[in-house]
Amino acid sequence: MKYNFFMSLRTQYENLGDYLIAQATIDILSDIGDLTLDIKNVPEKYLKLFCFPENVKLVKKSFLSTIIWNRNKKWIYVIKPGGYETNNTIKSKFKLSLIFFYFFISKVLFNAKLMKMPHSYLGKLTFIDRIYQDLFDLNIVRDKISLNNYRNKTVVLEDLATYYFNKESKFRSQFSTEKNNITISLRYDRLNDEEKISFKLAKFLLNTENLNEIYYVSQVTFDKELNKNIAFINQKKHISYDITNTSLTEITEIYNSSKYVISNRLHVLLLGKINGAIPIAIIDTKKDKKIIGSLDILNIKWIDKDKLNNILEEKKSFCFFENDLNCTNKNILQTIKDLIRGLNF
Repeated sequence: MKYNFFMSLRTQYENLGDYLIAQATIDILSDIGDLTLDIKNVPEKYLKLFCFPENVKLVKKSFLSTIIWNRNKKWIYVIKPGGYETNNTIKSKFKLSLIFFYFFISKVLFNAKLMKMPHSYLGKLTFIDRIYQDLFDLNIVRDKISLNNYRNKTVVLEDLATYYFNKESKFRSQFSTEKNNITISLRYDRLNDEEKISFKLAKFLLNTENLNEIYYVSQVTFDKELNKNIAFINQKKHISYDITNTSLTEITEIYNSSKYVISNRLHVLLLGKINGAIPIAIIDTKKDKKIIGSLDILNIKWIDKDKLNNILEEKKSFCFFENDLNCTNKNILQTIKDLIRGLNF
């Protein structure tokens, strides 16, 4: 069967993790069938980052208008992580209700299928959320907590960044470098003791393993001011993603030169690992369930930040993290192919 996928490319543009999973989604779906991308209101600067295969069509049309003019094709609407959020505000529920009827019409009148690529939902689903989720023919989550929050037609699979673990891509530095450095990247909305613990940890590793330097990176615009200020105070270099290939190259080269990447952002940890660094998560067990669940699926070890701080105080060894480099992922492309084949048109 010939599969025809449709996806909106709108997202949080100044977020390197969102770009990573968008490109991974494009690579995966275009390998399975033809892909139509809605690029309406997508900045040209963002579009220039992508590598589009020949069977990817760029349009400025809605899903419904596309399938109306191509009724002879079998369509699958794809929502990538970061596409739609669910929360408990009246405005969001009204919006979700409109989206529900839009997709309902697509399914009933045109036999379209709906699927979500690996994502997390850690909150409690309301009645409206559940009705909306039940529309989907395939719901892929990236942690077991999210799996338990949904009722049916849901499977768990690792984060889309893992598509690039064993694959050459622009998300991996092409330069082979000795791993003599450490990279830190912190979220703007975690302003407790993460800054202190991460720097203390980096200094400890720097001294005990005879490493060279500490760098700070911001993969999300919101994090830039925080990481830039910390880097300035500690007299360290800071690199920020700015929706250009130049900044992406600079970040991947820093990761490639780093033995450790320390962060409380999931895609910082995963992009670090893609470039051969050992990821160390600064985990707040109450706030970072997405990171915990995703790392657990990948068998990447983590430790609560308070326990990590205690280890630092006692000046213990960090061999706990050493085997992370040997973590191998499943064939995510083949798995998604098999799941899509299971959709009944």
